[in-house]
Amino acid sequence: MERRRFLSRTAVGATVSLPISPRSRASDVRGSVDGQFADSDVRVVYDPYDAVDWRTVTAHKCEFHNHVRGAVTEPAEVVDRYRELDYTVYAVADKGGRPIAWPWTAFSTIDGAFEDRNPEELGVVAFPGCEFAYDEHVSSLFSTLAHADVDGDEITDRWEQSHAIVDRTDHHVPADGGGLAVLAHPFFYYAWSDPDDAWERYRTDFEFRTREQGMVGLEVFNRTSILGHDLRLWDALLSVFAPDRLLWGFGVDDPTEYELGSDLDVNWTTVLLDDTEFDPTDQPASRRAAANAMIAGRTLLHGRETWDPDSEDPAPGPLVDALTVDRDAGAISIEASDYDDLGWVSDGEVVSTDETISLSADHVPYVRAHLLNDDGGVTSTQPIGLAEE
Repeated sequence: MERRRFLSRTAVGATVSLPISPRSRASDVRGSVDGQFADSDVRVVYDPYDAVDWRTVTAHKCEFHNHVRGAVTEPAEVVDRYRELDYTVYAVADKGGRPIAWPWTAFSTIDGAFEDRNPEELGVVAFPGCEFAYDEHVSSLFSTLAHADVDGDEITDRWEQSHAIVDRTDHHVPADGGGLAVLAHPFFYYAWSDPDDAWERYRTDFEFRTREQGMVGLEVFNRTSILGHDLRLWDALLSVFAPDRLLWGFGVDDPTEYELGSDLDVNWTTVLLDDTEFDPTDQPASRRAAANAMIAGRTLLHGRETWDPDSEDPAPGPLVDALTVDRDAGAISIEASDYDDLGWVSDGEVVSTDETISLSADHVPYVRAHLLNDDGGVTSTQPIGLAEE
């Protein structure tokens, strides 16, 4: 399609200045896979899908930003609504001073009127989580860290609050391996500020919060960020941090009233797991596998091009069937369905609209595929880190 039309649809392509380079390290990327293309000066620093067997992998719908509020009055209602929509890896991640909703089999210990839920019986993999609603909101996932664990420190500085949450996420987990943290709806904080100040603020934020602490990325699709601000922010940050540190993007609902089509099943993250990794009868092992996939970037993010609170049905997102790196040909190819437009994005610019992209220095430091359909659905892959020799 015409590049100008694609940019106008995706809100990609804004020029962003981030003058200070981050102190990122290659060791910050877990599971890095190096590989140079034949007859090319471009090297793959990290391919998040390198270990995916697209012939056998299963795409699991995941949600981790939701609350007990509005039309729902207890955690079991959150569980039930998302299960009805075919979500199979998710959390009830409330915020504020409320107790963490974990485990699902003990909801009734929070309030005697609450009903318990058994994830094994539902055929899903459940994990703990909490949104910390300080000056900047951070979701602590696969972690039992709660507000009570941080509030007692009487921390008032926003930097120290965020640092404490991210740092402690890794130490409050029900299984070995560590938790992870995600910056929630950054658009909410900088929507009315100077754009250059916003880019600099979050560049510094992610330099301050390292991947070693568990800070893996940010929400890109949230009902509050559908105008594309967070998509531009994501690309701006990747342009500075990639390829040594790749920040993963996520799609979440963050619902207020739990109305289908307005704020429920609008945005989500797909976690790619094979059959040996997903077993609801073994919750600890499956939970660890899901966390590892999200840390490694074996995910996709989905949203809607427009957010209409009066819409009756959510737009289905394009489906990614395979993404392969051909080192002999020096190319990356994508196979997808239910899409009408495709763009490969690098450094915030669309560099190709073909299904196969032949890599060059113009695509450094990263490239990601961005797909849209005429029903308003949007899907993005995670970035693939690239470097020049």
